[in-house]
Amino acid sequence: MNFGQKYASYEQEAVVQQRVAQELLQFLVEKNPAGTYKNALEIGCGTGMFTRLFVEQYPVEHFIANDIFDTQDYVGQLNSVEFKQGDIEQLDLPTRDIVVSSSALQWIKDFESLMYKIANTTDEVAFSMYVKGNLQEINDHFNNSLPYRDTEEIAHILRQHFSQVDYYEEVITKTFSSPLAALKHLSDTGVTGSEFKKASIKAIRSYKSKTLTYKVGYFYGKK
Repeated sequence: MNFGQKYASYEQEAVVQQRVAQELLQFLVEKNPAGTYKNALEIGCGTGMFTRLFVEQYPVEHFIANDIFDTQDYVGQLNSVEFKQGDIEQLDLPTRDIVVSSSALQWIKDFESLMYKIANTTDEVAFSMYVKGNLQEINDHFNNSLPYRDTEEIAHILRQHFSQVDYYEEVITKTFSSPLAALKHLSDTGVTGSEFKKASIKAIRSYKSKTLTYKVGYFYGKK
């Protein structure tokens, strides 16, 4: 993942991630319209797209925003927000009223273990992540992508820890002026992992699709 090098372009280019963050917040509000949270943890806060939406909706007393990269400058000035850098799979999780995450958990290596850790520290979780079938155009051409999980598989893991589990999928299609513009969009948002690292110039130049298809899963769990 090269998000750490893409801060400057991310907010401008990440229109899909902005939409996903807004959708996730709306989903959470629908599931818990009268919700009040004294404290919360966000995994993979990035530049704070979802962070800002959440703290505006829920005036928490203490919000921990975590990211593996140093994005302190983007979220550290928000009211009641404390930034904590580190790999969430290696960190001890504090007890929270809710754990949230937007467009980040597809990067987790051991998803089952993280869900176990989360369930031991909270009674409520809400997150969005890209699921199997995401950016299929890229996988078809480069034959290399993240091992995206199936939506039903994710829901099954959640059911092992939460009695109420709700979820749905969304397909977001974005069309660009040229295939190169589509690839540049992925590069500028830093959402690609190893797809281009091993790609030859010939493979990049022969990419033909002007369209990128994002497949997103939204999940909510409560004990």
